[in-house]
Amino acid sequence: MFAILFINLFEGSAGFCDKIDAYPSYGVSKTDCALIAGSVWHTYDVNFDNILHALTSLFILSTLEGWPDYLYEIIDGGP
Repeated sequence: MFAILFINLFEGSAGFCDKIDAYPSYGVSKTDCALIAGSVWHTYDVNFDNILHALTSLFILSTLEGWPDYLYEIIDGGP
């Protein structure tokens, strides 16, 4: 039930724009990343793009191991 809720809330939001010649660009949307020359869109390991990733992500978060890092990734990737 929670996996479906998180898919509806955060689907496609756990990613960042990685420039080849610089540090990763945070706060850049996927469409803006496509316009930047030499950039690639990456998705974090913990994401809510489908039910399998959502269930795995919720299990990782429920173990409380490193959850602040994953929280920052999800917040940064927001719409």
